[in-house]
Amino acid sequence: MPSPYSRRKLGYTFAAILVTLSGSAYAIHPLFLCQSLFGEYSTFEPNIGASNSSHATPKDYGAKGNAITVTDGAISSGSAHFTSAVAAFGAADAGKAIAVSGAGSGGDALVALISVVTSPTNVTLSVTASTTVSRARADYGTDDTAAVRSCIQHSTLLGGRCTINDGARFMMSNASTTISVAGANVAGGTIDGKGTLIFAPQGPLTAGSNDRLFYIASSEAAGPFTVRAGPIARGATSFTAQNSIDAAQLSRGDWVIMTEKDSGATDVIYSDWLQIGSVVGTTVNIVGPLRMSFPNARTFNTSGSPAACIPASPCGLSFRKLTNVAHSLTIKDINIIVPNVINGNGASGIVTRDTRGVYIHNVTCDDASSNCYAGYLDQGLVFVDNHMNSAVYPEFASQVDTTAIGNHMNQTGSNLQGFVAPQTGGLLIDFGTGFSTFDGNTIGNNLQACVTLLSGVHDISLRGNTCGRTSFGTGSACILVRGSYRNTIERNVCPGGDGVSSFGITLGDSLGFTLNISSFANSVRGNRVRGYVTLYDVGGADVLETHH
Repeated sequence: MPSPYSRRKLGYTFAAILVTLSGSAYAIHPLFLCQSLFGEYSTFEPNIGASNSSHATPKDYGAKGNAITVTDGAISSGSAHFTSAVAAFGAADAGKAIAVSGAGSGGDALVALISVVTSPTNVTLSVTASTTVSRARADYGTDDTAAVRSCIQHSTLLGGRCTINDGARFMMSNASTTISVAGANVAGGTIDGKGTLIFAPQGPLTAGSNDRLFYIASSEAAGPFTVRAGPIARGATSFTAQNSIDAAQLSRGDWVIMTEKDSGATDVIYSDWLQIGSVVGTTVNIVGPLRMSFPNARTFNTSGSPAACIPASPCGLSFRKLTNVAHSLTIKDINIIVPNVINGNGASGIVTRDTRGVYIHNVTCDDASSNCYAGYLDQGLVFVDNHMNSAVYPEFASQVDTTAIGNHMNQTGSNLQGFVAPQTGGLLIDFGTGFSTFDGNTIGNNLQACVTLLSGVHDISLRGNTCGRTSFGTGSACILVRGSYRNTIERNVCPGGDGVSSFGITLGDSLGFTLNISSFANSVRGNRVRGYVTLYDVGGADVLETHH
């Protein structure tokens, strides 16, 4: 999965979601059901978090919520003296965290502590600047990470609610800032409120430690384990483990994720969630039939050669058992700000991995460092009515049953992006994502491609999305599709792009994989495409109907 955020593997959750389309507006109604999102087949998992009413705020745990933003900051390269005419610094500001946009190495944010307050307009920081800036944005305040983490872990993890106090602005700035919603059965729970979290980690950014504000994840307790040679057909009700000792670790009601990884792609290109019905020897019976086929045509490999094939993520076909399943968690209404903090990695807003039924609604995020959202191997994510502007596109990777509707991306003039050239693409849907809906989203001006579907994406709806203008040297694309199949691409608006080889909608086979995936059975109908050198680049194995 070639992503600028270095492919940090991501989260998992439960509640079934009832989605209705009401009139011209998209209405999302979360409905906590004890039924599988896969269809009519009952699952064995109750909604154990629905009755917990625990409720708290970060201020209940001692948070100050006193972060301040100024936009006239100045500091010189090699100096630790920071000035702001409007800050009105006082003695109580000593020891607070501060992030000065643009003053770090290469123009990244400088993250430090206020060591000494010398006057209402001047402070000395704990580190020196690498870049001279003036009229710079700076955010500073008491580090409230511990209090926010306590609120979430003592409320949300118990199926209750942590409300980020309305109007309060919480500075999240230390060396272990990430708030993990993981490691225990996360059954329901809500993070809400209209307060603001400013995420500016101190020190080098380490994956999973301080490079993401929220990390929502299940545990992969066992595996990945190999599957016996031979393809598995769509409609099958069982699969065969290579070893009985592996199958013996599974029990009725367990969830597993089955994946097939291609060493050339360096990531998963087929994936789905399965629930265990019973196990007899090496035969694993599942609840309901398989929705897709797995070719099982790539050699199982954990040797590290090629480098992508490792024990934690083997090449070929495998399955992994999940425990401590994070499910039914809601994140809504909050505001997230991430300055351009880059120190080894970028800093993301919300990251999910192996989650089920996570509901992310009406979140406003400005991330000048990395993704506002990135998810991997999730099932049943509902991602609606969010406003996200980030340095790296939102990514939906190897997910199934995702619903992403009514979101706004890449809107110029936001807190950190300003009226500048596009910094990133729009939506990235990649590597095995399937059975999902990406409809009615609005994406502003973008870089390289407005919407990208990379190899293995299948059975998704891409309807009614509106794109801004695309920029990218000699060749941009509004909708770029490679090695994907059975997708519906309809009624999208593509207003134009740069370059002498620009494309409106382009479909093609994957390239460079151990076994490439052909583009076939995609339906391209009724899109409004103009302003590109080539409006449609669609092969004979796909269906094209144009209406302008």
